[in-house]
Amino acid sequence: MIPDERQAMTRDDLLDHNVDLLECAASILAGMQVRAPSVMASASGSGLTLAYDVAGIDRLDVYVDGRPLATEDVTAGAGEITVPAAAASPVRVDGFQAGELVGSRVLSLARATGLPGVPSPAARSHAPETYVLPFDLIA
Repeated sequence: MIPDERQAMTRDDLLDHNVDLLECAASILAGMQVRAPSVMASASGSGLTLAYDVAGIDRLDVYVDGRPLATEDVTAGAGEITVPAAAASPVRVDGFQAGELVGSRVLSLARATGLPGVPSPAARSHAPETYVLPFDLIA
């Protein structure tokens, strides 16, 4: 991996818990485009509905068991994508901006309710029925 920026370690970094390094990182992050993605998964019939709310993302691709099942051009705001999915199938949602991958999230359907082979909410009363999944942002 080749860094985009370098920050030389300072005396203050050594003696004061990386204070200069953290200040440098904060200034780099402040200059980056804001992305506010989230995805909520819920069972819908024999499939899975992915409710999303995005900013700074113009396309979402959905993969189930490593296979592409849906791609949708999106605008800032909320929407839904429904895909067929079996219990315990891993689902990956990739977010793109201008063709560049900017975020990705993998979720386990074993945690979504109502899918075949998944315990009912009563059997898992401690677990929520939907999950908010912020993207793992890619810098």
